[in-house]
Order: sequence, then structure tokens, then C-alpha cells
Amino acid sequence: MRAARADRWHAAPMGMLHTQIATSVRIPDAAARNRAITETYVSLSRALAGILGSRDANWLHFGAWASASAGVVIRGEGHAPRAVMDTVLVGNSAIIADIGPRFVRFLDLVDGGQAGRELDQYVAEDPLLAETAELADAFACYARLAAPDGATTTARQRAQLMLRANVQIAFHEQRCADPIIDDAVPGGALLGALTSQAIQFHLPDATLRVSRDVPRPAYLRGRQWPDDLVTLEDEHLARLASAYGQDDDSTRASNATDWQDLQERMGFIFCLLRAYQQDPSIRENPLER
Repeated sequence: MRAARADRWHAAPMGMLHTQIATSVRIPDAAARNRAITETYVSLSRALAGILGSRDANWLHFGAWASASAGVVIRGEGHAPRAVMDTVLVGNSAIIADIGPRFVRFLDLVDGGQAGRELDQYVAEDPLLAETAELADAFACYARLAAPDGATTTARQRAQLMLRANVQIAFHEQRCADPIIDDAVPGGALLGALTSQAIQFHLPDATLRVSRDVPRPAYLRGRQWPDDLVTLEDEHLARLASAYGQDDDSTRASNATDWQDLQERMGFIFCLLRAYQQDPSIRENPLER
């Protein structure tokens, strides 16, 4: 089973993915750079899904849609303030440059035949993957999902491991983006609140405003969460929910009224990832919609 998974994504060699990341962030034209970055997310998301499975969207699937959403702002289609447009462009490039090589490294470890506890050990000792506590936890979760014996883990456990990893990656990247956001929005809470009104996240079947609570996804037909994520049985994941002001029942107070506030951003992102993780359309290429 492991070999079959590897065959499905090995068509994108690691060197090619490294080159794609490095090339995309150096494109001078802003719109063309954003498109190349979005394409890079798509390539990486498919490679990762090849070993983790595609029932639950991985962080890179969401990254592709976030990058496509950034493109709307970068191209001036969202009527955002100039400071926001510039910030989105810088952030779009900085995030893929930071996280892309880490995912390539993880894929490279899997491609090298590491498995089970051996893969866990390699992840824990790799300075690129375990640079921070949240990265170490995220890639440890991905390692458990990639292990050959992962098939014995229940669908619910796998879903919660995926969400935990995705949230930890999101936190790492948002913390990296903090200085960029602060530099672009120097006017304090008032300007941060006004900026939040202009930020939207475009998904296949919805456009979400970050200043409003995450809505019930259309694919769940009136429910808030997919069944596997209704009750957060993973204790670490439950603690993350609490840390970002969220609970098991709803998306109350998931809106980011001030996008400068890291905790508010993470409340919105946590709920978005949880609600849409099993939406099949999230795994589509946003550039082909």
C-alpha cells in the first residue's frame, strides 16, 4: 500500500518542487508571481495527498485557495487599501518561501523509505521540520498519517490528526506574517478593524469575510462540522480550540474583527479549517474554476 501511494505523487520529483518554489517567488510581475505561487501550492498539496490520502484536505489545499484569494487583492479586484495589497503580495511570497521547503523535506523523507517510528524520529530530529514546537507537532501528526500502519487508525482519528497538523502549520505561518501585517497597518486597532472589513477568503462555493463568523458550509447541508470533527477527542486539538477562543458547538466569536490580532486571526482560521476540511471542492485547483 505504501509503494502504491508513493507512485501516485513521485511524478513530481523533489528537485522539481524545490525549483518551482524558488522560481515562483522571484517573478517580478505581481499577478504572475501570485499565479505561480498558487500553482506551487497545488503541486505540493497533490504530492502530500498522495501519501496522506485525500478524504481530509491538508494545509496545502487550503494554502492554494488562500493564495488564489490573495490574487484577487494583488490584482486590485477587491478594492482593498493599497497598504493591504502590498502586504498581501509580500505575505503570499514569504509564506510559500518559508513553508514550501519544509513540505518538500517531509516528502523527501517519505520518499527515502522512512516509516512508522523511524519517520517520527527523523521528523523530530530534522531542524527544518522541528524548528518550532508547532512545526514539530504538525509534522509529527503528518508522519503518523503517512505511516504504513496508519490504515489501522480510524477515520475520525485521522481527521483530527489532520486538523491538528493543519492548525499548527497555520499558526506558524500567521506568526511569521505578524511583522508584515504590523508594518502595513501601523494605525492601531481602528485601522486594523477597517482593514478586516476588506479581507475576504474565496472558496469554491462561498466567499467568507474574515470580519464575520465562519458560516455553515454548503456541502454539510446545514451542519457546522463534518461528523469526524464534531467532538474534538484529540486532547491537544481541543486545547488549541480553547486557546483560540473556540468550542465544540459553534463558530461563535470566530470573526476576526482586528486582523492585526494573531489570536483573532487564528480563531477564524481554526474554524475555517475545521468546517471545510472534508469539502471535496477544497481539493480542486482554484486556477481551473
